[in-house]
Amino acid sequence: MPEGYHHLTRDQRCQLYTLKNSGESISNIAVKRHQKLTPLRH
Repeated sequence: MPEGYHHLTRDQRCQLYTLKNSGESISNIAVKRHQKLTPLRH
């Protein structure tokens, strides 16, 4: 698998499709996804 490639589940692809069709920008989607995946450090 290429470096930097992250597999998306069908559910994740559907969520991205829905967000894109709602007018959400790709960069905003990416930021939201990154925030969900990045654990908070205390």
